[in-house]
Amino acid sequence: MLSEEYPCKVIRMGIKDTFGRSGKAKELLTYFGIDAKSIVEKVKE
Repeated sequence: MLSEEYPCKVIRMGIKDTFGRSGKAKELLTYFGIDAKSIVEKVKE
């Protein structure tokens, strides 16, 4: 809805279609590239 009213570039991020992994939450966020550092890097691209 927001992008329809205020058009802007949208970056889709998420976990690819892979088998699940187990581990600590912080490590998994980093592994899948959805931690704060990875998000900042993606936005800067």
